Amino acid sequence: MTSPAALGHDRDTAQVDYRVLGALAATCGDSRLELGGKRQRMVLAVLLANPNRVISQDALIDAVWNGAIPESGARSLHTDGCVDRSG
Repeated sequence: MTSPAALGHDRDTAQVDYRVLGALAATCGDSRLELGGKRQRMVLAVLLANPNRVISQDALIDAVWNGAIPESGARSLHTDGCVDRSG
């Protein structure tokens, strides 16, 4: 996922707008942000649909793999960059 800082915006004051009706999209100012692959987009969609709530890793795994969870599901969320706390 492209960060606002990568586009030259101040990390602490940049406002990111998310659009969830239709195709999932994010913008920062006039710049459209790259949201990554299918899994990253699914994690983001789940988090956006549940504002101000803690979403368990198990719930994210279930949403991403829709019940067909591979043994490496939890590890894949982190290694594929689906859970990115770097901002």
